[in-house]
Amino acid sequence: MSDAMEMMSILVPLFGLLLVTGTVGYLAYIGVEVVRRRMLGGASPAEEELEELRHRMAELEEHGPAGSDHELIARVAELEERLDFAERLLAKGNMKALPPEATDEVSVP
Repeated sequence: MSDAMEMMSILVPLFGLLLVTGTVGYLAYIGVEVVRRRMLGGASPAEEELEELRHRMAELEEHGPAGSDHELIARVAELEERLDFAERLLAKGNMKALPPEATDEVSVP
């Protein structure tokens, strides 16, 4: 039993020393990297991404989303026509104007 206690009294401080040395080494590496990037003038990845997002935002504000305004206006007009047609059919109650597959799903009260 005394051999085990003697071994533990050697291993515990050794493990603590290795843990502290590793932590200090890692923190020193991080500090050196920060100083190196600042001295080289390079931007961090977060700053580069922020700049890219600002550039994309400016483009969207200037040119609008993908697709021209004419395409969007034409699409909205087409959808309005379809909605008007459907509203007229519902107002008339005319189920004969619907295609056969649509009348199978619609129940008339």
